[in-house]
Amino acid sequence: MIEVEPRGYFVDCPHCNKELKINRKYLGENVQCKLCDRPFLLELSGSNMHSSHFFSSCPHCNEELRVAHKYMGVKAACKHCSGKIHFVEKTTA
Repeated sequence: MIEVEPRGYFVDCPHCNKELKINRKYLGENVQCKLCDRPFLLELSGSNMHSSHFFSSCPHCNEELRVAHKYMGVKAACKHCSGKIHFVEKTTA
C-alpha cells in the first residue's frame, strides 16, 4: 500500500463555470482562468469554489488518475494496474 497525495485539482472557474485542471502549488494563490481570462483565488474551502476531483499519478504504473474527493483517506486500487493506493492529503505542521 503506497500513500499518494494529490498533484492538483479539477476546479470550476467561478466566473465561466468551465472545469480547469490546476496544480496544487497554486492553492491559496490568485490564478487566472485560461478560458475566460478572469482572475480568482484558488481556495478549495471557499464558498464560490467547486472541486469534485483531484488528480495524481499511480506510483505503480505512472498513469494519471482522476479521483473523486470522497476517496481521500481511502485505500483503493489503480484502475489501470490494480496497484494498491492510499490517497492522503498532505498536512502542514
